[in-house]
Amino acid sequence: MGRDAKLGVLYYIIYNPEYWQRDRHQPFKVYRLVDGSYQLQIGEPFWMPEIGLGIGRSQYVSGNIQRQVLYWYDRQGNRYLTPEEQLKLAQKQLERYRQQFGELTE
Repeated sequence: MGRDAKLGVLYYIIYNPEYWQRDRHQPFKVYRLVDGSYQLQIGEPFWMPEIGLGIGRSQYVSGNIQRQVLYWYDRQGNRYLTPEEQLKLAQKQLERYRQQFGELTE
């Protein structure tokens, strides 16, 4: 990490969801460059003001598959939706509008 500190790399994010217990490490760590050395940061999701994003873990479910993955977060700690989630939300809203419109024209 010494070379990266000289280059000014501000963050190291380590995510090891499967082998962290075997390796005796936390599954998610964020290190920030402070005075030339990397220091472990506390909090999740972790807010990075330089890029205007937070990063943290949450559950992902697709059919029978459930796993923990990394997501981006806003300043208030709200997770940004994936494109698939945005599409599902838009489809639900469209269906609600169709139902309301149908009720208004009857």
